[in-house]
Amino acid sequence: MLKTKVFPGYSKVRELCCCHNTTEIKLSMAKNEGESCVIALLSDKDMKNLTVKPVKTHDGFKVEVEKEYFISCDGDEWPDPLVPVESFDLEGGKLTNIRIRFTTSSQTEAGKYCFVFALTDGENEICEYTVRVKVWNFALPEKRTVECAMDVGRAGIEKLHKVSGEKAQELYEKYFEMLLSYRVSPFTLPYDPLDERADKYMSDPRLTCFMLKYDADDEVVKAYGEKLGSNPDWNKKAYLYPLDEPTTKEHVDTLVERCERLRKLCPAVRLTSAFFRNISIDENTDQISVLLSNLDLILPKITCFDDEFIYRVPGQKEKFGSFASRMEKAQAEGKQIWQYVCWEPGKPYVNMYVNEDGLDHRILFWQQHLVGATGFLYWHTNYWRLINDPWENMATVPDLSPNVFGDGSMLYNGNKVGIDGPCASVRLETVRDGMEDCEMLLMADSVLGREWVLSKLKAVTLDLKTYTESPELFNAVRNEIGNELEKALNK
Repeated sequence: MLKTKVFPGYSKVRELCCCHNTTEIKLSMAKNEGESCVIALLSDKDMKNLTVKPVKTHDGFKVEVEKEYFISCDGDEWPDPLVPVESFDLEGGKLTNIRIRFTTSSQTEAGKYCFVFALTDGENEICEYTVRVKVWNFALPEKRTVECAMDVGRAGIEKLHKVSGEKAQELYEKYFEMLLSYRVSPFTLPYDPLDERADKYMSDPRLTCFMLKYDADDEVVKAYGEKLGSNPDWNKKAYLYPLDEPTTKEHVDTLVERCERLRKLCPAVRLTSAFFRNISIDENTDQISVLLSNLDLILPKITCFDDEFIYRVPGQKEKFGSFASRMEKAQAEGKQIWQYVCWEPGKPYVNMYVNEDGLDHRILFWQQHLVGATGFLYWHTNYWRLINDPWENMATVPDLSPNVFGDGSMLYNGNKVGIDGPCASVRLETVRDGMEDCEMLLMADSVLGREWVLSKLKAVTLDLKTYTESPELFNAVRNEIGNELEKALNK
């Protein structure tokens, strides 16, 4: 007997308890957007050489089929790696998830579409699945207004692919390209920005930001400024990151010194630094004040928007005002405000852990819009220094916590499954979807009004610690916003 059910793409399906099969699902999406669904399969016997292929499709869509692999997190199995498949086997009694991703372009016609997919064993059709897709009559902007930055490292590629030299460079470019395809801008270009081979990457419209080496020699930093100054598009994408997560007065002093040096050498390039703490500098100055005075991109951990978290020193909030009000004022003065997570925070906040519900990841970006941030930073996508095989062990930061799974690792080395490059993850796909949600929410702000959007958004996430666990509610609210935006734009 075969059990099967279809779920929204952000679902991390780990078991099938239903007594009846569900073979139909509805998706809604804008033009120039992607959405997915997951077909979960559980058989009481082995089944070989299965395929899921479209029998009814439509122009204007890119359709991809992938198999989700499962990762053990302290003994519990969670789906995460995504591998393109032509065919697959079912092992009796073991859950298998197949993901179908739909991507529209700006030229896809609005309307309602019906896709049909057949599950076959090569000779016989076993089951049919119907995916009804509504395409709203508006397109997400070609030029990305919501930014997402994540690093990718050569060390992890060289270690797990067992390569060096030209082959390592080739694979690095494949990893870089995959991140771009998921709406992510890798920090580190495949070539130094002064190398003319970097020019095509800096000019790629999908790349919205990259980092320069703040600790390079003075002449090199000057040369960065001169080259980037020759191209306004390159210049507005570049950042210098002089110090990470200051936590002491000495750190803050060092940050200020480095900012002063970089302003002199490369005055047009923006400066940034991530932070999660707010110490007192003197009676009238706190750390946030110093950061606001010296940085162009303000990059707090998402928890900073919770005043109880960021204001640990008595009297700070009363003296300086709420964190949100300070960020709003900074935005009005022309500064950018992003947010980030890393190996923390854990519950009751949301994060990007392998062993966390997929809806949490998507809600993280609704919270980003809630607090008014317009970008997301995640420190790494292939941090494998302390593990030997992410397919077997995703406790990537055991030095910080043995119970955090997937921190700094959004990709998998594809050579494990016969792919000469990276494999994406369920979490990376939810990042892409979350960024696209933010684009739609920004459009809704301008058309329907910020207050109206917030009233809907707060049904999903009232604040950083209070948010829904209901896929039905999330889908209903997202559809309501999309439907109202479509009506307003097509009067």
